[in-house]
Amino acid sequence: MGNKFNYIIAMYYNFNVEKLGKKKAIVYANKYINHIQLGCRYSNQLEINRLCPNVVKEPLCVPEFFINMIRNID
Repeated sequence: MGNKFNYIIAMYYNFNVEKLGKKKAIVYANKYINHIQLGCRYSNQLEINRLCPNVVKEPLCVPEFFINMIRNID
């Protein structure tokens, strides 16, 4: 599960950093993870969901290169 959530955060951030800025992009990515993993709902959940890139919506297949990249972090 860790690889899946790391991939979602990385792609959500990457797709939205220019639009939202660094801080807001990571906050929104974390809110999206909290929503799908823990069922949290935020007042701006519709916007958070709308900004989620299609590449990380279900069904999600985490690319092998990403799994290897995470595995090789010291």
